[in-house]
Amino acid sequence: MKKTTSFILFSIFITVISACNPSANETAVHESSMGSSDLPIVVVNISRSSTIEIQSTALNQDLTYSSIPVDNATVLQGQPAVDSENNLYIPYGSQDNYLAKLGPDGSVMTIEIDTEWHYNSQWVGDKFLIIPHSPNEMYLIDLDLTIETIPNSLAYLDDEHKFGYLGLSNASPREAIWSFSTPLRNEEGDFALYRTFNVDTGKITEFQMEVPSTVKDYIPNPENEDEKMGLIVYGIDNANQNALICYAMFPNGAFQTTLELYDGDTGTVITKEVRCCLNNKFNLEGEAIVEDSAFESCCVPGVRNWIDYEPTFSYASLLRSDDGSIISFIPFSDAWLIATEARIIVVDTQNHDYPSYDLPDDIKHQMYYAARYLSN
Repeated sequence: MKKTTSFILFSIFITVISACNPSANETAVHESSMGSSDLPIVVVNISRSSTIEIQSTALNQDLTYSSIPVDNATVLQGQPAVDSENNLYIPYGSQDNYLAKLGPDGSVMTIEIDTEWHYNSQWVGDKFLIIPHSPNEMYLIDLDLTIETIPNSLAYLDDEHKFGYLGLSNASPREAIWSFSTPLRNEEGDFALYRTFNVDTGKITEFQMEVPSTVKDYIPNPENEDEKMGLIVYGIDNANQNALICYAMFPNGAFQTTLELYDGDTGTVITKEVRCCLNNKFNLEGEAIVEDSAFESCCVPGVRNWIDYEPTFSYASLLRSDDGSIISFIPFSDAWLIATEARIIVVDTQNHDYPSYDLPDDIKHQMYYAARYLSN
């Protein structure tokens, strides 16, 4: 159901601390020693030794990228990416923000981004979209580092930035999609509000989808233990009108949360699981929902589909004891990268190929990003 309205309410987020583990439903696969990927697998980290600099390391090819001197407050602000010519793009900064383009010939080109502190970002095709918390505008950067200012932000509602999640839409053509985390509530029901942005045409489109009704706050109702509270919208599948949502209940006086894949067209539950879901990290990557490890949260890392939330591929049997508990997943052309604390695993399900590449010792168990590949 689609409709228009003009207000949004905030929900309360509760932090739950636990360990993250792979799904118990996965079928075993085993690491392969077949040929490595032809595409460059590059990891980016900030070295804080005698000098502070951004370092970029190609794990499977003889590529040398220049280091970038930075100050101690600098962090990596988004997903690095590699293009078809092996150029590497790195968003970084703190109060001041930059996007660097590093060539395999040692060249460095850097532009300043007119936004302070943290922002939301997403690679959409070969363009880098930035949504700052203020002002009410967005920035679209191409591979030549040309910046286009978009006058209206996906994240602004009622003249202010509202919390939400940015990802890549499932429908064709691939677009940026922004889902406001808190549903709109009125006398007609509760509605997930989301917007799409076409990076080629500049068109922004707004939609609403009915979701289960919940009360705003996490306050139990002793007269109705089945009452749902504090619904969070993590993302929308705009191809099938499905929503990934989380809500709380107090059955028998015990607090519990439920992660649910909800069919907005039929108003039915596709699948649901009682599990922690109030402070998790879900990334929308087109047909896939990616759950990465998140600090101070319990999670079930993996790549799942929008149809029934089943794993797109299994990986538990690929892990080693030194891989650690922090795991993330990066789309990589027709494959996926699994970034662990010790190495990068390539999951190429089409060719049944699962090679892995150990991280340099000075990067193992440190904060780093693995670069995604920008397909033409």
